[in-house]
Amino acid sequence: MTLAAVLGISFLPLGIWVLWLSRSKTLSLPRALAGILMGLFAVLSASFIQALIEPFRGAIASRFSPAMASWADAFIRIALVEETCKLLAVVFLSRGRIWANRDAGGIRRILSLAVLVALSFAAFENLLYGVSLPSALTLRTLAALPLHVSVLVFSAFYIARGCRGFFYPLAAVCFHGLFNLCMAAAYPFPFVAFLLVPVLAFAAYGIWLASADDSVLPQGPA
Repeated sequence: MTLAAVLGISFLPLGIWVLWLSRSKTLSLPRALAGILMGLFAVLSASFIQALIEPFRGAIASRFSPAMASWADAFIRIALVEETCKLLAVVFLSRGRIWANRDAGGIRRILSLAVLVALSFAAFENLLYGVSLPSALTLRTLAALPLHVSVLVFSAFYIARGCRGFFYPLAAVCFHGLFNLCMAAAYPFPFVAFLLVPVLAFAAYGIWLASADDSVLPQGPA
């Protein structure tokens, strides 16, 4: 697979989303570009933290069991780290001081930022995988990309709900970790992982549709 094909497959969904955000006036182009950069920062931060944690996997396997190491790798090193970095990016974009004049947004605006960050994260992650392992790119585009978007929509709902929404990022980490664990297991568990993706996507789409009602959002800048 050529580099052009890798770039096209990785960034096409992100480009389509940015175009929709701009045409629908949901987000300005500068704000969308800031979201893309935060997605890049999130994937670089997650990769750095994961590299620091990686040596502990062998220690857990030797001290406890390989199964325990697999669980820790799926739920902590991958899911917890990635979802935390992505959510912090959305929090920064939603509540940070990047823009001096921000309008009072609703849940839909926050979720739009979440989808943007998730697509950016997945695009740059796909690029890293596509350069080193091109054969995995199609699988990641079909499974990992919608997974990243769906679980970050869950996590971002926490911003709208406040402390009452703590369940949502916790659920995102659990679903992401379960997907990782199933993909690393023997048949038929990878099939279960593939079934999990459309279920999560459907649930995230339900949250997106419900977000048209801003009444549950605390008033203030988004």
